[in-house]
Amino acid sequence: MRYKSISHWHALAVTWLGCLFDGLDASIFTIVLYPSLSELLGTKSHSMVGCYGAIIIATFLVGWAMGGLVFGRLADQVGRVRTLIISILVYTLATGLCACSQNWQELALFRFLVGLGIGGELSVGAIMLSEHWHGQQRLHAVSFMATSWGVGYFTTALISLGLGQ
Repeated sequence: MRYKSISHWHALAVTWLGCLFDGLDASIFTIVLYPSLSELLGTKSHSMVGCYGAIIIATFLVGWAMGGLVFGRLADQVGRVRTLIISILVYTLATGLCACSQNWQELALFRFLVGLGIGGELSVGAIMLSEHWHGQQRLHAVSFMATSWGVGYFTTALISLGLGQ
């Protein structure tokens, strides 16, 4: 299936929303890190949860870095739009799998996959914006895309307040 070229406004909307959900995912994880790891590890020890939490976050960041490389290469082979869709599916499905984790190692693996998808989405999304926007407008489009992470974090705070967390 071939995708038609998308407009510059569609590119901006898709990348902005993708990054908003990246920020939402990353910030929600920080809120649920202690309770989820406490349950998986069977302990309330802050130092033990902190140690394993640091490993999981580092694994996530390694996935993020690798995602930029893997999905950047894939985008050259199958196209930017298709790769963007695949990267969003990867981090969405992997985020859902985090809820099914039976131990900290599985959680780390799923967070690695989340990072892989987010790294791919960010890198391919930024390239798409650069290809669809030109001149001074490119600067504004990429700058606007960068605001979506903050909006994702802010949305998490509102959700947390709404749930009374």
